[in-house]
Amino acid sequence: MKRQIEAHSDLSNNSFYGQLQLDFSHLSLLQNINLARNSINGRIPVGLSHCYNLEEIYFEHNQLIGNLPSELGDLPRLRILDVAANNLTGGKIPYSIYNISSLIYLSVAENMLVGELPTDMGLALPNLAEVYLAHNQLEGPIPSSFSNASQIQVLDFSSNHFQGPVPLLGNMNNLRLLHLGLNNLSSTTKLNLQVFNSLANSTHIGECKNLKRLGLRQNRVNGSIPKEIFRLLDIIEIYLAHNELSGSLPALVESLEHLESMDLSSNSLTGQIPEELQDLLYLQILNLSFNDLGGPVPRKECSLGSRISTSRDVYSFGILLLEIFTAKKPTDDMFQEGLNQNKLASALLINQFLDMADKRLFNDDACIDYSIFTSSSGCINSIECITAIIHVGLSCAAHSTTDRSTMREALTKLHDIKAFLLDL
Repeated sequence: MKRQIEAHSDLSNNSFYGQLQLDFSHLSLLQNINLARNSINGRIPVGLSHCYNLEEIYFEHNQLIGNLPSELGDLPRLRILDVAANNLTGGKIPYSIYNISSLIYLSVAENMLVGELPTDMGLALPNLAEVYLAHNQLEGPIPSSFSNASQIQVLDFSSNHFQGPVPLLGNMNNLRLLHLGLNNLSSTTKLNLQVFNSLANSTHIGECKNLKRLGLRQNRVNGSIPKEIFRLLDIIEIYLAHNELSGSLPALVESLEHLESMDLSSNSLTGQIPEELQDLLYLQILNLSFNDLGGPVPRKECSLGSRISTSRDVYSFGILLLEIFTAKKPTDDMFQEGLNQNKLASALLINQFLDMADKRLFNDDACIDYSIFTSSSGCINSIECITAIIHVGLSCAAHSTTDRSTMREALTKLHDIKAFLLDL
């Protein structure tokens, strides 16, 4: 038991405060130390370097000050080092840290570290999978050696003072998050093409087709949006706002079927907003402001009625029902003005129903004239069933997500309507 306690120490998410004054020289078996999310202050103990078996250090979200001890580079088995969200102000990241070849996770984000990254960082840390350097004061170029860091999955260098060209990252086969925003990075049109070509073009040795999030906002990236970016078929977030991009937004954007958020604001884009944006089923956030684009902006959720897909949410199912039973497109005024069940309820009264329903649904010409309705004619029953179906569509397509029916509720109501029809 003593060996187990000594090897793993998890004291995270408590209210511990004060300085770390342990004698780590007697904790040679320690493999994991987790003090994250406390109120520990003072400096990171140099004595940690005596814990030769240490593999994981979690000190994030505390009040640690001073520098990152260079002695941590003496830990030959260290895999995870997380000191994010502290008050480290002691200069540069020690070069010895870059010599820990076993390191797979490095996070020094949200501190006040300065200096440049070594040019061979991508080569010196061959196993590095996730690196978070965001919200510091790091400067200089992003090392081109990262193009050889094939294990990288997350690269977050945002909110620093990095400058120079965006590096070619084409050998990062596993890259899923790339955040370089809020720096001073730049490019030419030719370099833009090379960067995105290296990320997406299958003719290159490296492919980054696993990329989910791309952030390059508030830099000095210029030129047109390269078509290669639209080969990143799994991407869900694109942030290119506050750059110097020009040209048009191509219709190829429709190939990004999983896209949820795209911010291209504050650039110099021209031309028409592509209609194909309405085919992006999952797009929730679209910011094209402060450009010179023309044409209508696709209405939020309007696209969800454009194609049938089993992966749609309940809103799209409601739109589909309404489109089928009213013969109206999602771009019709009825949809553009907003769907509100209370607002449209009066339109569903028997004496006003034909203005909304698709007349092809009625086989009996007598149903067209409400003046001859009788409760025994059968027409009234058909009208009531179709009215009920449209009510289901409205409840699924409510503007507020909290007001929408669940798929289970909608299915139950439709089964009830079917049973009623079979009994006629």
